[in-house]
Amino acid sequence: MAAASGVVFQVRVPPDSLWVMGDNRYNSLDSRAHQESASRGFVSYSDVAGRAFAIIGPVSRLSWLGRSG
Repeated sequence: MAAASGVVFQVRVPPDSLWVMGDNRYNSLDSRAHQESASRGFVSYSDVAGRAFAIIGPVSRLSWLGRSG
């Protein structure tokens, strides 16, 4: 079996939902790891508690994130 980050797949995200992927794809329990659960890996907007506003690591990429939507 190929590692999760080496598998090509398509996802159709339902309205008002998010699909999240970790930045360490070989070692992340992100939406891909929950495709067999009742939620199928999707996160409802109503379950989001906050918003990312900066990249802090590595220090060479330190920056503010833009706001979209």
